[in-house]
Amino acid sequence: MCTKIPYTEQMPLEEKITKFAVSVGVPSDARESFTLAVKLLVAATKSGTDAARTNKLPLPKRAPELFVKRRNSSETIVDFLRRVWKPWMDAGSLTRNDLRKLDQSAARGIDNWLAKNSLPDDIRVPTKKELNDSIIAQGGIGAILSSPGLAQVYASRLRSSARAAKSGSRPS
Repeated sequence: MCTKIPYTEQMPLEEKITKFAVSVGVPSDARESFTLAVKLLVAATKSGTDAARTNKLPLPKRAPELFVKRRNSSETIVDFLRRVWKPWMDAGSLTRNDLRKLDQSAARGIDNWLAKNSLPDDIRVPTKKELNDSIIAQGGIGAILSSPGLAQVYASRLRSSARAAKSGSRPS
């Protein structure tokens, strides 16, 4: 389990990264590549925070409409998501996990759709992995360093990449 690490503003970035790496269990032989990766993320980050995650439209307490009880039973999951969940998808607030909690039938509808089709570009209901990848890709180093869960995910991926590099295979 990752615990919050006390950082001071005066502490050099490399020291912060090293303390973080130790706290999430990055092996000592992988810390150099971990430090480099985090430095690259810091350089790519403009504000050091993930503004996209802080300015989201709050999700409703209950689904506005359930897919299983939709007005038109011939409506596809894609059309249903556009009609009912568009504001939250556009704001980046709705994840697959959120949808599963609010409307299990819609989540199953997506799963069924994905068995034979891909989702159109305007239907954005990311999985937890896709959301984490997006945060990391956007350089959300502030989110990574302040979120124990995301820090664990990132550290795990770096350990996997380091193992793969040593063995000459590709990371899973």
